[in-house]
Amino acid sequence: MIFLTEYENGNFLLLKQSGQPANSYYEALQNRESTIILTNSSMQEINSTVISSGNERTKILAEGILQVDGQILLHGNALDTVSMDTKLCLIWLDLDLNITHLKYYGVDNEEEIFMSYCVNHQCNYVFAGEYPIFSQNQKLVFIEVDCNGKMINSCHTDQLIWHPDIVFLENDQSYAVGDKQYIFKYGIDYNQISITQPELYQYFFPWGLPVKINDSLYFRAGTAMGSVYPPSWEISRVIFNTDAEYSDEYQIVIPDVADIPADKSAISFVDQSSDIYFGGTSNGDEGPFESKVTKFALQKFNLGGTFHWVNLYKTVGNARM
Repeated sequence: MIFLTEYENGNFLLLKQSGQPANSYYEALQNRESTIILTNSSMQEINSTVISSGNERTKILAEGILQVDGQILLHGNALDTVSMDTKLCLIWLDLDLNITHLKYYGVDNEEEIFMSYCVNHQCNYVFAGEYPIFSQNQKLVFIEVDCNGKMINSCHTDQLIWHPDIVFLENDQSYAVGDKQYIFKYGIDYNQISITQPELYQYFFPWGLPVKINDSLYFRAGTAMGSVYPPSWEISRVIFNTDAEYSDEYQIVIPDVADIPADKSAISFVDQSSDIYFGGTSNGDEGPFESKVTKFALQKFNLGGTFHWVNLYKTVGNARM
């Protein structure tokens, strides 16, 4: 499972990927498929649809649910198996999970992939991605579309990047783009404003999508080396502000095994005053781990500093959050 959202009548929509383990995203586009599933409140399946382009030439891998409002809108990436080009893909479905249409975005032969997005001041979706996918020196690219799928803007930069994520900073109408070393700040015209290397990045490695707390604070999940001997990578979280200042690092420490946060959104809460849930996969790693027996790790805490518990939940063999 890579994405879960509440639906009407207490039901849930979840998005999952399945297929052969992949050592690269290019392999995943070729060998894996995504399925959207409607379940009841007990997680029993009601309906499902495999996300497909409808032709053998184009492979699609859905990565997230953007919108559920009279229709369902998914985002993902598409691979042309003849030209080997990749593009951003938006997928529209009706409420019965029938695919009504698809749309592709990007420049031909630039080999772009997009994993992260935010919503800006005009309620447009802004995707941050990297290109070309086959290069050792991938660069940052933006694509902005409105809620109806109309292309608003795109910008290919010369900034080297690795697995970018993006948040929209409402207080100064700018974008903060993070990778595993720097935070890059861009204006709404996609001109670069600043580059920051947080001191915490010496041992903290971001993972997944940032989560907004309020207009000036954000959660970021990641991994950090644990203090228990022998040391291993542990699920970690930090809080950062609009000046890219980091604080309040916490870990889920499960001795003897390496742990990773949930792939997309590892943190869930209702508002600032509520309890917060933070989760990931225990005994997981960054590459395929089909031979490992994993567990789901879940931590409950609040912003006041109260830590409630950490629980481990059995999975079916090698499942990953």
